[in-house]
Amino acid sequence: MVLAEMENGVVGTIDISKVGNARSGRYEFICDDGQLHGEQVHSQVDIIRGNCQQRIEEPLPENTILQLLREWQEYLEGKNLNPVCGEDGLYAVQVCDACLKSAEQARWITI
Repeated sequence: MVLAEMENGVVGTIDISKVGNARSGRYEFICDDGQLHGEQVHSQVDIIRGNCQQRIEEPLPENTILQLLREWQEYLEGKNLNPVCGEDGLYAVQVCDACLKSAEQARWITI
């Protein structure tokens, strides 16, 4: 579970679990304008403003890892652009590293 404090006062939680056949990928972000709740495994996204909740229709889940690997193969063959820019990849690694350090040191880590 990740607790996040982001720019402009946005706070959130990310709860990911893969135990046996069970999968969960929940997230919740809260800001001045409302809330964003979602569950990536079941393609569910809700926007909440005041007492109004709106479900955002998403396509059925698909295997994104396989698609990403195909896009990387095309990039390596010179047929397409890199699907993940270096800055995004570095940031993803920094987030993972910060989560590990935070758990080990029992403190907030700033990225």
